[in-house]
Amino acid sequence: MDSSASADIKFEFFPFVRVYKDGRVERIFTTQLVPAGLHPETGITSKDVVVCPDTGVSVRLYLPPLSDPSKKVPIVVYFHGGGFCVESSRSRSHHAFCNAFVAEAGVLAVSVDYRLAPEYPVPIAHFDSWAALQWVARQAGAGEVAEPWLRDHGDFDRIYLAGGSAGANLAHHLAMAASGHPVFGPLPEDDVPVSIHGLVLLHPFFAGWSLAEDEELRQWQTKANKMWVLTCPSAEKSGTDHPLVNLASPEAPKLSLLQCRRVIVFLAGKDRLGNGARQYNEMLRGGEWGGVVEMVEHKEEDHVFHIMKPDCENAKDLIKRVALIEQAREKMEASKELDIELFPFLRVYKDGRVEKIHVPKIVPPSPHPDSGDVASKDVVISPETGVCVRLFRPHPPPPPGKKLPILFYIHGGGFCIESARSDIYTSFLSAITKQAGVIGVSVDYRLAPEHPVPTPHLDSWVALQWVARQAAGGPDCEPWLADHGDFERIFLGGDSAGGNIAHHLAMAASGCPVIGPLPADNLPVSITGLILFHPYFAGWTPVDDEFVTKQREESAALWRVTCPGAAAGTDDPLVHLLADDAPELSRLRCRRVLIFAAGVDYLGDRARLYNELLGRTGWEGVVEFEQHDDEDHVFHLMKPTCDNAKSLMNRVSERGSWREGGREMEPCKEIEAEHPPFFRVYKDGTVERYSAIGFIPSGHHPEAGATSKDVVISPESGVSVGLYLPDPLPGGKLPIVVYFHGGGFCIGSAFSSHHPYVASLVGEARVVGVSVEYRLAPEHPVPAGHYDSWTALQWVVRQAEAGPDAEPWLAEHGDFHRLFLAGESAGANHAHHMAMAASGAPAFGPLPAGGLPVRFVGLVLVHPAFSEPEAKLEDEPLWRVVCPTTTLPDDPIINFMAPSAPEIDRLACRRVLVCVAKKDKMRNVGRLYYDVLVRRGWRGASEIVETEGENHVFHFFAPHSNKAKHLMEKIKKSERRTEKETMDPSQEIAVDRPPFVRIYKDGRVERFMPPDLVPAGVDPETGVSTQDVVIFPETGVAVRLFLPPFPNPPPPNRKKLPILIHFHGGGFCAGSAFGRVAHNYLTALSAQAGVLAVSVEYRLAPEHPIPTGYLDSWAAVQWVARQATAGPGAEPWLAEHGDFDRFFFIGESSGGNFAHHMAMAASGAPAFGPVPTVGEVPVKVVGLIAIHTVFSEANAAEDDHWQFVCPTTQLPDDPLINIVAASSPDLAKLVCKRVLVCVAEKDHLRGRGLLYHEALKKSGWSGELELEETEGEGHCFFLFNNKTQKAKDLMNRIEMDPSVEVAVEFPPLIRVYKDGRAERLLPVDRVPPGVDADTGVSSKDAIVSPETGVSVRLFLPPLADKEEDRLPIVLYVHGGAFCVGSAFSSPYHSFCNSLASVSRALIVSVEYRLAPECPVPACFLDSWAALQWVARQGAEEPWLRDHGDRGRIVLAGDSAGATISHSLAMAASGAAPFEPPSGKENLKVQISGLALIHPYFFGKNPGRDPLWELVYPTTPGTDDPLVNVVAAGGPEISHLGCGRVLVFLAEKDFLIERGRWYVEVLKGSGWGGAAEVVEHNDEGHVFHLMNPKCSNADDIVNRLSSFINAPAAAQRCCI
Repeated sequence: MDSSASADIKFEFFPFVRVYKDGRVERIFTTQLVPAGLHPETGITSKDVVVCPDTGVSVRLYLPPLSDPSKKVPIVVYFHGGGFCVESSRSRSHHAFCNAFVAEAGVLAVSVDYRLAPEYPVPIAHFDSWAALQWVARQAGAGEVAEPWLRDHGDFDRIYLAGGSAGANLAHHLAMAASGHPVFGPLPEDDVPVSIHGLVLLHPFFAGWSLAEDEELRQWQTKANKMWVLTCPSAEKSGTDHPLVNLASPEAPKLSLLQCRRVIVFLAGKDRLGNGARQYNEMLRGGEWGGVVEMVEHKEEDHVFHIMKPDCENAKDLIKRVALIEQAREKMEASKELDIELFPFLRVYKDGRVEKIHVPKIVPPSPHPDSGDVASKDVVISPETGVCVRLFRPHPPPPPGKKLPILFYIHGGGFCIESARSDIYTSFLSAITKQAGVIGVSVDYRLAPEHPVPTPHLDSWVALQWVARQAAGGPDCEPWLADHGDFERIFLGGDSAGGNIAHHLAMAASGCPVIGPLPADNLPVSITGLILFHPYFAGWTPVDDEFVTKQREESAALWRVTCPGAAAGTDDPLVHLLADDAPELSRLRCRRVLIFAAGVDYLGDRARLYNELLGRTGWEGVVEFEQHDDEDHVFHLMKPTCDNAKSLMNRVSERGSWREGGREMEPCKEIEAEHPPFFRVYKDGTVERYSAIGFIPSGHHPEAGATSKDVVISPESGVSVGLYLPDPLPGGKLPIVVYFHGGGFCIGSAFSSHHPYVASLVGEARVVGVSVEYRLAPEHPVPAGHYDSWTALQWVVRQAEAGPDAEPWLAEHGDFHRLFLAGESAGANHAHHMAMAASGAPAFGPLPAGGLPVRFVGLVLVHPAFSEPEAKLEDEPLWRVVCPTTTLPDDPIINFMAPSAPEIDRLACRRVLVCVAKKDKMRNVGRLYYDVLVRRGWRGASEIVETEGENHVFHFFAPHSNKAKHLMEKIKKSERRTEKETMDPSQEIAVDRPPFVRIYKDGRVERFMPPDLVPAGVDPETGVSTQDVVIFPETGVAVRLFLPPFPNPPPPNRKKLPILIHFHGGGFCAGSAFGRVAHNYLTALSAQAGVLAVSVEYRLAPEHPIPTGYLDSWAAVQWVARQATAGPGAEPWLAEHGDFDRFFFIGESSGGNFAHHMAMAASGAPAFGPVPTVGEVPVKVVGLIAIHTVFSEANAAEDDHWQFVCPTTQLPDDPLINIVAASSPDLAKLVCKRVLVCVAEKDHLRGRGLLYHEALKKSGWSGELELEETEGEGHCFFLFNNKTQKAKDLMNRIEMDPSVEVAVEFPPLIRVYKDGRAERLLPVDRVPPGVDADTGVSSKDAIVSPETGVSVRLFLPPLADKEEDRLPIVLYVHGGAFCVGSAFSSPYHSFCNSLASVSRALIVSVEYRLAPECPVPACFLDSWAALQWVARQGAEEPWLRDHGDRGRIVLAGDSAGATISHSLAMAASGAAPFEPPSGKENLKVQISGLALIHPYFFGKNPGRDPLWELVYPTTPGTDDPLVNVVAAGGPEISHLGCGRVLVFLAEKDFLIERGRWYVEVLKGSGWGGAAEVVEHNDEGHVFHLMNPKCSNADDIVNRLSSFINAPAAAQRCCI
């Protein structure tokens, strides 16, 4: 900058900014940005994400290599420093730091790039950083749209904030904002809560200092004040007393409000900001904050030394200590006043001060959760003491009248830490509430030592009394308890110290209070059961275990601190079960006790003692004891996802102890087997069901609009039914719905939880309901329940003819001509089998004689329970128990696809409704049921309804949710439709074409098989991408494109993909290209066959009669073909990847008919009418695949369905449907080369496919015709389950390429097929250019020739600040036998990067075209073009222009690349073995040296070489001057255009003799230069690429470096 400009400087604060008087801001510190990507040394991957497009705020994410991809790792949100005005998350220094600490700590880092002052004044940086933190927090619940690294690998319960200098200031203020105390301004109202686990402050920027006596320091402080005001103009008056930088400011919140558990502060001894770090540490230690703070000082270092000197020992120490904040439990440095530390509970100081070590993470309640979750809320029950409870209730709540057990829970924590509102206990109570179906009451009592024991006990007793008082009901009572709590089933539970309190509350409720005298106005509390998790009691038996003894000593010390009034110490009856004053456990008035112990827990023997005392003191209840041998104290809270924690939860939630309180307990028995969540079988044969049946009496149900009564229909077996009538009764007869409840064939009842649902169904659908109570397994094994259901169904139909003895509700109000069967889960299985039995095909056994025929009109299956078709016995453990005689997989009761199962197309009803739920594990088999109905040609109307986002029988658990109501509406419509058809004129049917469509007389069209539409996107299993394109908006004709995955990045020489145009089936009137069936099949086919698929969405009949669909399809074919020449407006997938010389047409069913006619139209013989000729383009059809295709019989004069979809047909002479009609175009005109006709043995259209095959065969068509028949399968079987072996076999037959026969193969290099396709056998691991973090070498790519695609990758070593010397230029040519390899591959990128770093040369690595697609000499010409491009870069390419010395150009290469390099050196002397392009393009090039690594030449005895002939088909043989330097007619090697040659050889290289011979010939030729040979023993061909870390590879780099930088030889030849 000149002096006149300098005079305009207003303010300068080095090294940050310089501000000029005209307002200009100049940043003194320039930031060198580096790209994100893979860090090769650490394996850390990084990427950039814009989190706020409006402001440009972004983050750089860092992901460590994970050995277990399912493992969640802590998230560290990092804020860079730079005085709020310089630096970036993308800078080299901060990128390197984040890479280093992520590698050390194994965390997922989020580095924030906020906007900088003064352009964006503080606190904008704080708001930007808060926005980034909010973005991180929101990814936890963002589902599929969440950022995948954070979603899949981030642990949102362990979020740390970290920052250096100004970034540490940001980290602190964001932690305060997350604690509810933002200093930088009000936060948006829609912010989500963020729980911060820890805070890392590296040399934090805090001010508020007193002016120093030292003049230099005082001047610096003055400038720092000005700098602060410059970045934060709002601080003009307050200066560095502003609360954003002064922690002691009156406006700054107290640090005690900081809600994180751990803080580590780093200080540098020479840092001028060091006092701020010290003050921060002291304020945390001296205040009331309860976390752990640690300060680390590096005395000999200065501010942010770890950024300035990242390789120094102290920087490495700092990174290790940063990592330790997560990896270890830090302990605060013990002060001189520390008396005792009781980790993880308390520190007690000699001055009496108590510091809590563990600070719980408090989370808010969730009063309005999603359906199927748990609602929670907080209630203060004693404002004077602050005692409160957190209530938990299943959501949605149980129906009115349904009462749930109450679990009164007391948290642990040594009486002195933790909270009912913490994340740990909220999660645990939510899980129990949800799994066990209880009302949870979690007590937040006051903690010791501030409130000594027995205060926690008394507070808990007050809370228990409050619960008991809610039983009275009334407006003042807590509604969750009053409305839903069963006060006859109160259970007490607690862990550790909470288990102690729970025990004492049970004793107090039994009239034996140890906690002290109870108030006189106490209510009696009846306790049903007691659950103790690792309870805390003392009075231990001495053990010979030093570790356990120490733990007990610390526990005794903790007891003394928390209960100072206990004169007897741990012999106090509050903690000693056998203390003199302790009451006998026999006085415990509850029926059940469940005790959990942990084998490694030092308190484990107390839990075992409790169990023994209950047994030997005469207590009359049932005690259960469970120990987890390898676990420690409260492991279920610390490791809630481990198997033992899940087992513990199941034992608590799925046992029978939640049953009604009045049931007497049976003596404890030995368990034979358990089948949660259904039942337990004891060794004496008795069965205990986990879910007790709560019977609901019949009668009037006003909320449902129905009345019910119970009828026993078989006193011998106990089979009965619940009958339901809608209220009020409408006039006329009502449909009858016979309903079968679910429950795994072994639980449930028509008179329990199913009762309200059936009542609601009857009330809403206005039907007569019959709910069947059948006998349950395992006491009555399957098929007993099915026979009971058949008995009930027979009883129903008999009422139609029973006269005066008939059941009056059915006889008077039931319409026996409108009988429906329905059920859910196992009940749907019953309903299906009743329907099959009524259709004359019982699968569960022979029917009793004398049965009446059952005529039913509809079947409703809700989440039906069947096995997978190929399930084996071991796959269905429950079924083996409920049906011991099963013959799985051939068991027709559970497998409707079993070989012995009757065909379900025999169903004798008019309609079937199948309901499935997206998250139900039985979803697929429900969909299969529907699909099989459709594909087997069942003549009725079938419909499927899928509920998104829900699980099995969700409608029972959330009956009032919108989705449950929607499902009810679908069932109601299905069961009422027959009545409407009879009574409503608008519902009168004009045409019925099952299984496709129905047309009503009012013109309305109803499709029985509405397609299950799926959105386009990326298939996670195959990687196939899809997108939809509307090609004709006026008609709505569209296509779905399917693109298989490519290697990333894709190979430059990849071939275009065949284009497969697909036409879906559906009888010309149903189906969709966007439906799940077509989508799944085309996805799999595209992935396997490697094709670009185009699935056509044409208009359907009858709304758009034939030939509309044909014309739409032809228009789509033409649109695809036009993309070849559409230029910039072309569809990019087709234009870039589609091979327009290889079209294939495919279709199934009616789509096969379409495919045939499109192929004929492409052959110039359309049968569907004249096609437009204006703008029509030819379509090069290679193959046609017709699968289970639809044509008519040869001489069929009638075809009802065809006449329906094509009213203008002239059967039998209709060429669209009759392939041999008189007017059909000549099949011999078909221009494609191959036709594959597929038929299926059981397909009703099999004969039509064979007819098509025979007609084509006889036509004289000259192509290749194949027939594929699949045995044992029906129409389009492969669409409904494309994973079966037969479906896979069929897919394997659909080969897109004209030939897959290999012409020649040269492993491990290349395989060439007879159609000319080349497949490279060595995958290329391409890496992007960028900045190498280790060497600092920068790389970038440049295009040499846009016409040929030849490009180069340039490598520039880091330059000194004032480096003026130009760098030697190395043109490097990669090897690979002229047919494989890439300059962009990882081996060549790494090698050139290392060579540039060591030699300090500018490397130009050539990416030439490969043979055989571009035969030799293309690679020689491309490399020459690259050399010429280097020579002419006087101004265009800045790296070459500014830093390259074109007087020092070295040619180098390996293997075939060495061969090319030799030829380039010859060409530089005017003696090229190839013919360079003539004209002015050729510039003079000075070559200073030639380096050949393991060169590829032919030797003294030339002959034939198949690989050379492949890559150079026109070669005269191996006696070719390109590969034989003494070939006849070739240039003299003595003309080599450089004065120095370096040749590397390898002892075990098969080319070593050719290399030696090359040197001999060169030296003997009269060439006047110097040749050097370096040979490496025990090494093979190009070993330096295969093993780049070995010492010999280093030797190649070092010798090359010396060669490059040696003084140039005198001889410099040029042209």
